Amino acid sequence: MQEVEAKRKLTPADGAHVFFTLIFLVGAYLVKTQYTNECSASLDVGLDVLFYGLLLWMTYLLITLVPRYKNQGLRFFFNLLDLIYAFFHLSLFIWSIIELSDADSDCTTKAPQLQFFMLLYVVVIGITLSIVLLGFFIWVIKRCAKPNDLAFHQADL
Repeated sequence: MQEVEAKRKLTPADGAHVFFTLIFLVGAYLVKTQYTNECSASLDVGLDVLFYGLLLWMTYLLITLVPRYKNQGLRFFFNLLDLIYAFFHLSLFIWSIIELSDADSDCTTKAPQLQFFMLLYVVVIGITLSIVLLGFFIWVIKRCAKPNDLAFHQADL
């Protein structure tokens, strides 16, 4: 029995994952290699974690982008990796906010590129998290509300 088959077509979510990962991977690489990252806050550690995490994620995307796996255990494992990736970004998001809000940090003068990159990461992840939470709340409202509660009645018009 064949465990792998070709995907019929790529979804917009696949393209968004590749685009997001590639943009931040290249940005992290450029900041890591071309600029000094020495300031009192440990934003350089966050940059390293982001770079290597995105490198691993890009490898995962390349492995799972084209083939579709039939094995339920393997599909469960890939879904688990998706959740781990979401937890990775959420924890790095929280950690970056804590590091960026440090009042004693001198990153603005000593490593402005690093601070800007991590601030950009926080803004993009914050917007993405807001969209996901809004979608979740709308889903919950639609599941809990009865269709007649939301619709206009003909008699009221």
